[in-house]
Amino acid sequence: MTNPMNDKENARVEFLRSLNLLDTAPDKHLDRIVGLASRIFAAPISDISIIDQDRQWFKSRQGLEIDETAREDSFCNITIANDGIFEVPDATKHEILKTNPYVVGEPYIRYYMGAPITVSGFRIGALCIMATEPRDPASKSDRETLLDLAAIASREIYLQHLLRETIPVVVNAAITTSVTTGTGTVVSEGTGTTTSSGMGTTTTTGTGTTTTTGTGSTTRTGSGTTVSQTPGLEVTTTSDAEEADKAKSVDKKSSKKK
Repeated sequence: MTNPMNDKENARVEFLRSLNLLDTAPDKHLDRIVGLASRIFAAPISDISIIDQDRQWFKSRQGLEIDETAREDSFCNITIANDGIFEVPDATKHEILKTNPYVVGEPYIRYYMGAPITVSGFRIGALCIMATEPRDPASKSDRETLLDLAAIASREIYLQHLLRETIPVVVNAAITTSVTTGTGTVVSEGTGTTTSSGMGTTTTTGTGTTTTTGTGSTTRTGSGTTVSQTPGLEVTTTSDAEEADKAKSVDKKSSKKK
C-alpha cells in the first residue's frame, strides 16, 4: 500500500524541480525581500531557503556564509510542514532543535521565526529570520508581517518561473520565418514568408514562387505564380490581381481589332 505522505512529498519535490529554481544565481528582487525582513525585525540573519529532497538550499541570504545544509539540520524543514508561522524563542530549549549543529555550533542560533513560501499549493521553502540571542514570542502583527513578506517572495518566484517558460517561446516565434508540418515539399523563391501546417497546406505572403508537391492545397496572397501538384493532377492558380490584369489585356486587344 502506498504512503499518502510519501506521495505528497514526492509530488512537492517534483513540482519544486519543475520550477528550475534550484542552484540559480542570486536575484536582486528576492535579496531585497530578505534585506527588508532583516531590517524590520532587526535580525542579524535572514534567508529564503528552498527545501529539496535531501538538502536545504539558500536562494537568498544575509548573515550566513554557507549555500546549503542537510535537510535534517534545517529549521525551515519544520516550517514547511504547516501554512502558518513556525517560531522558536530559544532553540536551546526546543526538544528537537537543541542538538542542532547550528545551535550547538556556529552561528549559535537561538531565535528563529519562519513563514512558508508556497507556489501553486506546494510549500517549497521558507522566508525566515534568526538571531543569536533568545527573544520573546513575536506579536500577532510581526507574525502577519513575515507571512506577507513570504507571500510576496512566493509570487516573485512564480512570476520568474513564468518568465523563464515564456521568453524562449516568444524569442523562437520572433526569429522563425518558415515552418513546415505535414506531408509535402515546399520550395520558395523570391521575397516572402512561407508557413505550412497540416497535411501539406502552404500559405505564402509576399512576392515569390511557391511549389508544393504532395497531398494538400496552396493558398497565396501577393503577386506571383503558385503551382500545386498532386499525383495525377496539375493545377495552376493565379491571384485576383493577376486575373484582373489579364482581363484588361484582353479588352485592349479587342479594342485594337475593332
